[in-house]
Amino acid sequence: MSAEDLKNNISSVNAEETATSDEKKERRKRKPRTARKTKKAAKPKKQKTLLPLLKRPLVCPPEAADRTDGSVILGWIARAAVLFVAVFGMTLLVCDALGFNKAELGNVGAGFIALCSLIFTALLALCTLSATRRFAIPAVCLLLAGGLVYMATGNVFTYLYRAVLNGIVEHFYSFGYLSIIQYAQPQEYGGYTLHGLTMLAAALLSLLYSLAYVPFLMRRTRIAVPAAVSVLTLVPVFVYNLTRSNWGVSLVIAGFSGVLVMCVYDRFYQRRQDPDEFDTETCVFETEGAPAMPEELTSREQRRHDRKAAKAAEKAARKLERAEKRHRSRRLRGKEKISADEDISDYFSRRHSAKPEKKPRVRPEKQTPEARAAQKAQKAEARRIRKAEKLEARRRDRDILAARRQARAGARQITLLRASSGGYAGAAMLLVALIILLIPTVTTKENFRIIEAIDEKMDYYREYVTALLMGDDPLLDELAYEGGADSFAPRSTEPQHLSYTGIKLMQVEAPAAYPIYLRGWTATDYDSETGAWVTASPETDTFKSYRATFGTAIDPAETMFYGVFKYVSPSSVADIAFEQNRYTNSMSKYGFIAMQVNMKRLNLSGHLVYMPSFTNRRYSPTVTTLGGKDTFALRAYGSSEASKLTYVNYFDGIYTGYRFAKDADGYASVAYVTSMKNAGFYKNLAEAIVQFNADRMLIEKDKAAREEARRLYGVEVKNSGEFRTETDETGNYVITLSDGSVLYTVTYNDPDGHMVIRVPVSAGTAVYTYDLNTNTLISKKTEVTPSADDEETGYVATADLPTLIRYLEFYSEAEKEALTQTWRISDYYTHFVYDTYTDKADSKVISALVKKIIAEAHTVSIEYTDEGEEIRTDVPKDFSRAAEHCVYSDKAPYSMVTAVTDTEVYEQRHRLVMEFINWLKDNCTYTITPTLSDAEGYDGVEKFLEITHEGYCVQFASALTLMLREAGIPARYVEGYIASDFTRSYGKESVSNYISYVRDSSAHAWVEVWYDGIGWVQYEATPTYYSDMYEYRTSDPVPVTPIGPSGDDESDEDDITLTDEEIAELIRQQQLAERRRMIIRIVVAAAVILAVAAAVLAVFLILRRGARKKAAEREAIISKLEAAGKRGEAPMPTGEVRVLVRRFADMLSSLLAELGCAPKDGEFREDYAGRIYGGLEAFLRASEDPAGSGEQKTLMRDITLAELTRDLDLIAAAEFGGESATLPESALPALALLWCRLYGTAYRRRVSAPRRFVLFYLKQTL
Repeated sequence: MSAEDLKNNISSVNAEETATSDEKKERRKRKPRTARKTKKAAKPKKQKTLLPLLKRPLVCPPEAADRTDGSVILGWIARAAVLFVAVFGMTLLVCDALGFNKAELGNVGAGFIALCSLIFTALLALCTLSATRRFAIPAVCLLLAGGLVYMATGNVFTYLYRAVLNGIVEHFYSFGYLSIIQYAQPQEYGGYTLHGLTMLAAALLSLLYSLAYVPFLMRRTRIAVPAAVSVLTLVPVFVYNLTRSNWGVSLVIAGFSGVLVMCVYDRFYQRRQDPDEFDTETCVFETEGAPAMPEELTSREQRRHDRKAAKAAEKAARKLERAEKRHRSRRLRGKEKISADEDISDYFSRRHSAKPEKKPRVRPEKQTPEARAAQKAQKAEARRIRKAEKLEARRRDRDILAARRQARAGARQITLLRASSGGYAGAAMLLVALIILLIPTVTTKENFRIIEAIDEKMDYYREYVTALLMGDDPLLDELAYEGGADSFAPRSTEPQHLSYTGIKLMQVEAPAAYPIYLRGWTATDYDSETGAWVTASPETDTFKSYRATFGTAIDPAETMFYGVFKYVSPSSVADIAFEQNRYTNSMSKYGFIAMQVNMKRLNLSGHLVYMPSFTNRRYSPTVTTLGGKDTFALRAYGSSEASKLTYVNYFDGIYTGYRFAKDADGYASVAYVTSMKNAGFYKNLAEAIVQFNADRMLIEKDKAAREEARRLYGVEVKNSGEFRTETDETGNYVITLSDGSVLYTVTYNDPDGHMVIRVPVSAGTAVYTYDLNTNTLISKKTEVTPSADDEETGYVATADLPTLIRYLEFYSEAEKEALTQTWRISDYYTHFVYDTYTDKADSKVISALVKKIIAEAHTVSIEYTDEGEEIRTDVPKDFSRAAEHCVYSDKAPYSMVTAVTDTEVYEQRHRLVMEFINWLKDNCTYTITPTLSDAEGYDGVEKFLEITHEGYCVQFASALTLMLREAGIPARYVEGYIASDFTRSYGKESVSNYISYVRDSSAHAWVEVWYDGIGWVQYEATPTYYSDMYEYRTSDPVPVTPIGPSGDDESDEDDITLTDEEIAELIRQQQLAERRRMIIRIVVAAAVILAVAAAVLAVFLILRRGARKKAAEREAIISKLEAAGKRGEAPMPTGEVRVLVRRFADMLSSLLAELGCAPKDGEFREDYAGRIYGGLEAFLRASEDPAGSGEQKTLMRDITLAELTRDLDLIAAAEFGGESATLPESALPALALLWCRLYGTAYRRRVSAPRRFVLFYLKQTL
């Protein structure tokens, strides 16, 4: 077809279309208005505007192009590459989100994930090709079946489930979801390693995503299943921002970009294009296309079709007959009226159908031989004809099937060509996306920013799922507390006159008559303007931070308290069973008494749960004792059985439960009641804290060293940690530290069948003998080493087995893991405490008082002369280290960096607290009707300390809390009730030795002081209860210590050690494997590294070029200022001087802003100059060099305040003075001197190097 013919055809087509459109418009005009409205209502879709044929886009399908086989295969490979990137990106993203790349979970590398993704994608892509599916599909099925059989017979599924779940638990635990630890599984994996199981899980993830993507996207894009799998994966990952690597995100974005382009490409060519929108008539390429599918049916298909048609006709006839019967029945019952003609017609039709006409019976006539011969010939001819028809039908069937196969082959070829072309489009989009995302991925160290709009909409779902993860299942308990009118009301410190009715609120029974503090409300901040304590409400960041870390299932303060004493003195926190309900476990050496406290509500309403300040409540309702018996944190009244009541830790020790409002049976808990009657308890407490922290540092150092060795060599390496085990000449095991010092020596099976531990001590050697079967202590003694002067040594008491040795020898893996969890919780909670409970009152009265008390604190030193004369000397008390604390990392998981290992820190802290308490007791009076002051400018605490010196528990506790915070010690104000005035209980219904009734007058306030490692320690600030807390009296009850379980734990199994040859072989294998992995990494990462390096270098060169250009401009300005007014130089025009000074003013403004001396709004130049001179005086002064030249002396001279003011006046005149302002050229060198002095000294000393880098290369201002 020539171009002229084509043009003529197009013109005729356009003319016909124009005529047709005109006719359509004319018909629409002739139609009635109602018809036009009806059609609009039926078809509201807007009609497309008809374009002339020359203006319509040409549609060139991919199968019409002349493509070689190589280009088709290359396009198919490109399509598979896009899917490989998508599968690899999703697998890498999920593995990173689940923590599979961590060292403790096997450190699954990206190379292994890429290899698995490549293999699975290639195999499944081969299964979609018609040429390879015949052998690829059976091979894949055999591989999958073999893998499933192996995993089922080897119990791999169970171990894989444990490994993956433990990995997820550990990963979420590191994010701060501490309650998820309850889902941890036993770390028993049979003969498999954790590394191998983690790699298997990564491979299965890769297979899963390959199965979800490749079969549905390879030949043509069917997006439903891949989209569903992607959404189910990406929503939880991005809602919680679990991923820590940007490579997975970038690969997912790039892979999905390629998939979307392939989807659009395939959909465009799959549907039949609208001829009104595209030109489908003009043929650019002369192609035959795919043959049409024949519409004829084969003989078998025709018979099947006829049978189906016959069955359908028969079914329709039966249906019609049933309808007629129903119709007739309704007419007979009179439900339908019929005419006479219908009745007669129905009668005769039924009569005719009931009695069909009989055909007459005809007897067959006898045939002649000629007739029989003719009939036989006729039958033979019929058989011949039927045989010929069968042969013809078979031939026709073969032709139809061949045509169908040819049509299908053509369709497959078209699908292959379209998929190949779509692969090119997807691969191009993939490369573009990778190039765009490469630089952000490489340069961004932290994970990508989330989209704020999506994050806000996902906030509700995040909080709900977080609540499930954090154990916030009983939401009714929280709602009950939040509905209370007084739950979040501020507590004013303004005194008022109090009166009480004496109504009994609670009944408390306990084994000993020690005051029991029932916590009910804690304050976080003090509002100095209103003079009131405020707590954290659900809208505050403090509340959200606490809940996001601990939820309601964990009480971090109780966990820390229990964890320290469980490690230092296990017997002190041994659970008290019901049989010991009337007894206590006296640990007054540490400042508390362990006992079961029984509480019953009498006239107390509300959902708030009043519990003793320190209870045996960690993060599980079930507590296992050392003897192996399960007891419960919340018990029934007077019993060790579990209580039916439930409650949650609403916020930092405030408990709530909606069932408590109607409870009449009571509840109980093992409490650690504070009692500081032992004068030296604080020294024992300080030693316990220091020992706990010091052992922790050694244990964590040992773990880190062993993990590093395992990461390097892939196996557990003997003696790679802090603790080393060797064998001496007698066969005993010697445990030493990494510095070579001997920690202890152990004999696991002496001649008596016992385990003997020998620990070096100052007096000699402490010997501890244990039963190997029960790990109970049999005896302990000290073998004293004779001194050099042969003096006899008296009796030496043998201390308990050191805590570190008990950890190494007797702790099980579960107990070690529990201790690690305690440390993790302690780190997070310590960070929370220092962020929440350290805000000061910003009060001059309190600040001055604290300084005065510390300055006047002293002790009296008494000495005697030779004559017996007494000399008293006042020695100031030292509180300089009372506020010291352990150092933690700045970011989560807030691990301990440096521990306080000196007991003096915590001893000084206690002495400072008691100094404040004693001052309040000696200088202030307790009364419930204090003097009310209306002095202005003072809040309630300041009036109490400065004016009235009268108050009750609120003022005493508030003053002590604010004074401690002023001294730098975290403290918190607590309200609740105090159960005191116990009396002996002899009734039959009594469950313990003493009983007390909590009345409305028992409302009380006290203080809790923070000690690193152990948590809160309770102090009493009110003088009325001073003696009950701190002073020992002869009338105090003597607690009876029950016979509890031993403090020793079951020993671990002996470690399996390797020989030197085995270790060498393992190291060699590890090195070979590392080399193979290195080759894969080099091949995969070489191109990426080169591209990144080139991009970074190009960006840096561009930035450096611009920065140097700007720097040269600034240097030119300074050079002009220095040269101005010199002899021999031509004077500059006034306009040029003004421009030069203005440009210098911009430079100076940027410099002063970085030095913290930016001008303020409305500030006069003299004031501004004074502020600059006051802040930068040290840099504006310089010593003169006598040996220097005159110019050097000028540059080294001081800049006075008057000169600085003159320089600012000159700048102001240039900027705001207008054209008439005078700008003396001789004053310009002073500006250059000011710049050189500030830029050369102050800028380089005050501004950090990273900030200077940003200002020079990125902002290009300085």
